[in-house]
Amino acid sequence: MTETLPPGHIPMGDDDEIDARREAADADVRLTRSARRSPAFPDARRITVASRRRRRPVVAIAVGLLLTATACANHGVDATLAVPGLVGTWTDSDGGRIVFRKDRTFTAGNLKLAQRSPGMETCTNQEQDGQWQFFLESADGEYAYGDPSAAEGISVGITFGDARSVGACSINLDVRKRDGRTELCSSAFGDTCSLNQYFNKSGP
Repeated sequence: MTETLPPGHIPMGDDDEIDARREAADADVRLTRSARRSPAFPDARRITVASRRRRRPVVAIAVGLLLTATACANHGVDATLAVPGLVGTWTDSDGGRIVFRKDRTFTAGNLKLAQRSPGMETCTNQEQDGQWQFFLESADGEYAYGDPSAAEGISVGITFGDARSVGACSINLDVRKRDGRTELCSSAFGDTCSLNQYFNKSGP
C-alpha cells in the first residue's frame, strides 16, 4: 500500500516523483472512502488503520528550515488499552463525550466530526448509540484489523447506528500515551490523530 504523507508536507525529490506520490496518495484515500461505505468490503476498516502503522518520518522544508514530520505535532506514542480501562466516560476539550460499555456498545454526542473533516458528512452532533470493537496489530506489524471479541487493542473502532448501513458514520480512536496519560485520539482515513481531537477518561 502506498505510504500517505501528512497534510502540508512536501517530500524531497524531483517533480515527477512528487506528482506520482501525490496521485498514489489520492487514490488510497478514494479507495478507503469508497470501501468505508460499502458493506461488500469487509476489510475496509483494516485498510483505514493500515497506513497508521506504516508511516515513517519524512524530511520536509518549512520557512527555510529542515523539519521532521514527527516534530510537527505531539501525538504521543503507540499504546494498548484493555476493556476495563476503556469502559467508562471519555470527554474531549470541546464538549464531546463517549460512554463505552462492556457489551461493546457506546453512546456519544457533540463530537463535531463533520466540522473536523470533509469526509465525515454522515456524522451527527446529536447523541447517538453504536457499537465498538478493538483493533489488533498483525503479526508482521504491517496493518491492524478489527476483532469484535478482542480483550485489548491499539485502536478502538466505533460505528454509529446500524454498522451494516451504507454510509454509517465510523471512525477510529487510536490509543496513545502522552505525558504519562492514556488518551484516545480520533483518526480519519488512516492518519493518526488527524482530527486533532483527544479524549481522556473522566468517569465511570
